[in-house]
Amino acid sequence: MTFYRQYRPQKIEELDLVSARNAISAYIGKDFPQSVLFSGPRGTGKTSAARIVAKGLLCEKNNGVFSEPCNECETCRSITDGNFVDVVEIDAASHRGIDDIRSLRSEIMLSPLSAKRKIYIIDEVHMLTTEAANALLKTLEEPPAHVVFLLATTDPQKLPATVLSRLIKIPFHKATAQEVEGRIKKVAEKEGIEIDAGAISLIYSLSGGGFRDAVRILEEVSSGSKKITEEVVRQRSSLASDDLPTSLVDSLISSDASAAFEILNKIEVASVDIKNVISSCIGILHKKLVNGGGGRVLFVLDCFLSGQSTMWYAPYPAATLASIIAHAVSEVGSPTASKKIDGAESTVRPTTPIQKEEERVDTKTASVKVETETVVEAKVVESNIESKVVEDIPSVSSEDRVVDDALWQQVVNGIKGKNPTVEALLKASRPITVKKDSVEIGVFYEFHKDRLEHAPNKQALVDVICEAFGTSPKVSFVLDSSGRPPIAEFTLTSSDSPAIIKAAKDIFAN
Repeated sequence: MTFYRQYRPQKIEELDLVSARNAISAYIGKDFPQSVLFSGPRGTGKTSAARIVAKGLLCEKNNGVFSEPCNECETCRSITDGNFVDVVEIDAASHRGIDDIRSLRSEIMLSPLSAKRKIYIIDEVHMLTTEAANALLKTLEEPPAHVVFLLATTDPQKLPATVLSRLIKIPFHKATAQEVEGRIKKVAEKEGIEIDAGAISLIYSLSGGGFRDAVRILEEVSSGSKKITEEVVRQRSSLASDDLPTSLVDSLISSDASAAFEILNKIEVASVDIKNVISSCIGILHKKLVNGGGGRVLFVLDCFLSGQSTMWYAPYPAATLASIIAHAVSEVGSPTASKKIDGAESTVRPTTPIQKEEERVDTKTASVKVETETVVEAKVVESNIESKVVEDIPSVSSEDRVVDDALWQQVVNGIKGKNPTVEALLKASRPITVKKDSVEIGVFYEFHKDRLEHAPNKQALVDVICEAFGTSPKVSFVLDSSGRPPIAEFTLTSSDSPAIIKAAKDIFAN
């Protein structure tokens, strides 16, 4: 049995979350509500609390008055083992339809078989369909006298307001460091594990304020060892040492691309979890921002937040981090950067991956022009000069899809060393159609597609395409859900490139 199941609280006084313990204790000796909602983050003890309440209501020694369960009578032991017939646990994630609720409504009319009350614990209740939630509404409002509903959810906002209005709410908040660390110490003591303060603090930071995750991590890192140090936790959790995320953040804030990619290489060599590195960087940037960090800190933080949204389904986490770095050190990310567009120089304000720029592109004859005002902002405006910026077009039919390898190689060669951001983005894409009159590029991730369609990046790519082809083909980007890697023979970097490009090559190599 896992640590969390073995050592989960069995009494009200054992609940680790102080606020929840106090809220439930307030009903001792009083009438307990018939419809209660436990809501809060995962792993904070909602289901454990529901089972404790069920025991407190049905305990043979309490004589029908809600109080601490004895955990010794047959009823308490059966509920603890999960086989008491009058305590029904329902997973709303897998029983979420209206037919399931109709069946439940018919069942609750039946009297309890062995106890004075029948208790229904419905976990993840927000997963019920709207129709199912509405079907439950009347039952929650006027439940039979022998029924108690204990509902649990991590997302109460998804429940209809009409349902919420019928429930007594007991909130479960993210646990404090003291609460989680106290839980870790209790489990460690019972298991005979010697653990130092640094290791406990690190486990708390990894748990995200959840007791279940904290105990799970403790179990993982203690496997085969009864002495746990901070270094042991780092090694077994594939965590980078504190100096790597800190150094990476500092290099990005100072726009030191070469240093940033060197740190990324160290991270990969150390075989640490890239997701944990990104989370650590976000935490560092958040503290800097709260402590008065400027626009550059905000821009880098936005780069990480946007990139993190793709991490959970990205097949190459290191490539995602490399893309974040490329965006963070790009010229448009600098609050004081100057850009030359079609010979006109202007100052642009920071452009973040989550901002939407005001852009207008004439699909026939347009030229990129920059307006400079008191608050400077880059805009694409109409002009009578023939433009190389071309419109996105619908995907061509499959029979028209032809890739001219020679033409695409010219594009690859043309972008090398000129624009690190676009070069990195092309590694997350592949050519679908490459002809003199049209170019269609399949991009693996929405985030990368958005950045390629961003005017400065698109302009840089189109300039190279027009120069290589000697024509102005139509260019389009499509989301390529197949997720196939780029064509292997097209190498975007070479050994004699600058340090940033060489590092990018190492990261993106297949």
